[in-house]
Amino acid sequence: MVENRLDSKILASLIDHTQLMPFATKEDIKNLCKEATELGTATVCVNESRIEEAVKFLKEFNDKNNSDVKNESNIKKGLKIKVCGVVGFPLGSATTNIKIASAIDAIHKGAEEIDMVVNVGFLKDVMACKNEENYESKRTKLLKRFEQDIEAVMEAIDNYNQENSTNIILKVIQENCYLTEEEVKIATTTIAKLAGNFKLKVFAKTSTGFGVPKKGPVDKEDVGATVHDIELMRKAIDEVTKKTEDNEIKYEYIVGIKAAGGIRDKETTLKMMKAAGCFIEDDSDENNDEKEYKLVDNYKELVRIGASASREICKE
Repeated sequence: MVENRLDSKILASLIDHTQLMPFATKEDIKNLCKEATELGTATVCVNESRIEEAVKFLKEFNDKNNSDVKNESNIKKGLKIKVCGVVGFPLGSATTNIKIASAIDAIHKGAEEIDMVVNVGFLKDVMACKNEENYESKRTKLLKRFEQDIEAVMEAIDNYNQENSTNIILKVIQENCYLTEEEVKIATTTIAKLAGNFKLKVFAKTSTGFGVPKKGPVDKEDVGATVHDIELMRKAIDEVTKKTEDNEIKYEYIVGIKAAGGIRDKETTLKMMKAAGCFIEDDSDENNDEKEYKLVDNYKELVRIGASASREICKE
């Protein structure tokens, strides 16, 4: 089974340990950072106003671990857990300039990763004009508006990286619970194409976890990530980034996928990782009817998991 090739450390290293509730207190953020340090997650993901507190708490817990030489179980000594801040969250309806300002402000406060929500309404405008006259012309114009909102934030962070020798990561939230399959493909393809214009690392992210699909325009029940959506997104990204040269498959650049919303256990996490392309089949035992998988070398570039149930996911 896939599980046999993994351990809790690997799983934890892929998780953005998340607390984005509007009623979260300072103590909640402290507990989030404590758990993240104990587990060894990639980041803690918090609202903008809590970024500085998260940076402070992570430093305190990290310093304590590094000085606690008597704690033999402290396998996370020296671990650098980053802070991820959300922008345009959760609706994505803020103006582009506000998103840019929020992203740079979050970075100044200590965030090293940014999760930014697309303008879902702009994407819906693209699809809404299907039956109108001059459809192609209108579609091109409206799609450009959707693209520019994303591109401007990418460019701002990319410029910041180059000017400050940093490696800020951007994750672009599509909010799939409001999108048709066609719209999921358009959103992911747009993100993947735009990422090729910049040097910064980019992930396409499924969801905020705060969507209300029952009130949306698409007949969906899942608020967060689904395996089907991850498969659609991986295929869309590959169509942009994967090339064949001399019968050899190569990638011009890597765009990852962040699965978020409703992921509460290890089994679901592994399904998301497989759909994102993190595993390759191991055919070493041809007589084994139950295929095993192993991680591809660049699995950390391919997937990130957004979750608040990180401890449950990382259970041995």
